Amino acid sequence: MNKEELKKMLTPIQYRVTQENATERPFENEYWDNKEEGLYVDIVSGEPLFSSEDKFDSGCGWPSFKKPVSQDSLIEKTDMSHGMARTEVRSRKADSHLGHVFDDGPGPEGLRYCINSASLRFIPKNELPRVYVTRVVDWEAIEFLKRYFNVKVYGEDSAVPRDEFLDRIKDADAVITVPTDRIDTVALDAGRNVKIFSNCAVGYDNIDVAEATRRGILVSNTPEVLNGTTAELAFALMLGCARRVVDADRYTREGKFREWSATKFLGYDLKGKTVGIIGAGRIGSAFAKMCSAFEMKVIYHNRKRNSDFEKETGAEYAVLEELLRESDFISLHPPLTESTRHMIGDKEFSMMKRNAVLINTSRGPVIDEKALVRALKEKKIFGAGLDVYENEPEIEEELKALDNVILLPHIGSATKETRRKMAMLAAANVYEVLSGRTPKTPVTE
Repeated sequence: MNKEELKKMLTPIQYRVTQENATERPFENEYWDNKEEGLYVDIVSGEPLFSSEDKFDSGCGWPSFKKPVSQDSLIEKTDMSHGMARTEVRSRKADSHLGHVFDDGPGPEGLRYCINSASLRFIPKNELPRVYVTRVVDWEAIEFLKRYFNVKVYGEDSAVPRDEFLDRIKDADAVITVPTDRIDTVALDAGRNVKIFSNCAVGYDNIDVAEATRRGILVSNTPEVLNGTTAELAFALMLGCARRVVDADRYTREGKFREWSATKFLGYDLKGKTVGIIGAGRIGSAFAKMCSAFEMKVIYHNRKRNSDFEKETGAEYAVLEELLRESDFISLHPPLTESTRHMIGDKEFSMMKRNAVLINTSRGPVIDEKALVRALKEKKIFGAGLDVYENEPEIEEELKALDNVILLPHIGSATKETRRKMAMLAAANVYEVLSGRTPKTPVTE
């Protein structure tokens, strides 16, 4: 590479620095002493290597860093070129020499990465890819993104106003969304530069995936990490309904508890009962295993018979009508599609046992909510436990007045551990795409 070609690749300050003798110039020069926030990338591959936050003056004449932005971006190997053992640092992506790492630094492991300035290119923060985050699910994920990108966050724990959302995504290269964000053709038109909508949820019915795919925009979700957590809540709702826990709690708080009663708040045991699971996905599987541990008979219905589900859980397949008639407890775990919308309505409630309990932690529109109100009021079923609603956050007013239903505010994945995993996976999907790779958990349609 000649000087003219090099000059085109580098900023004026970088070019000047690379032409000087690094061992003779002081560290406090224009380039390395700048306080601007940004990222130092491999000049060959463009791979992000170090953050300005971790830069410090070690007195060695070359820029030094406490740690890389990602250890995966580096290769460390023993270097004997100077007659003594040193640890060389190379770019993993370009396999090019960067410098050396020493164990006398202030970093987390006491390390000092001494890097040849000619190996790096500085990108100011305002020139980094732009990421818009519509809801802070976990701050650790935000801090991860800030290492690599220019990140803007909607700071309220509520849905971002539609007009503001459409305005913010105009300049975004990536958007992290939650289920309350509607990604339709209007949003896709507004986000013309968006390369990925990373949905922080396992479901993605809030996104027009087909249209996004047609436009070459990637969509991702966060499966797997919330399976057990959501299944636990479904089980909690089932147990709470069976033993009338919420109803009894309210009775006690209202000061009505005066003495032990032989007939009040009688519920049902779980052991020996039949539980019907609709939807043989990951969450349904985790729920089935919990039910088996309580010595319940597990049957399931799915669009297609699932032999893996049967092997993992011991569940038996049943057609929908059979499942509805035989089950003491029914738990819904299907995705929301045109075929599953209102799959539980008046007809289905008429098939259920009078002591049946219906649980829904999947998507609200799977149940015809008005039909559910009728079934509960007329005691066609014993009870219901809901974490999602047909027109969320709107809830049928009559549901709120009934004492044979437990109502929760969509908290299926609401544990500290799981929300952090979801946020980190959503952030990782953005990182992969903006680094020129495919997302870890893509959604296709």
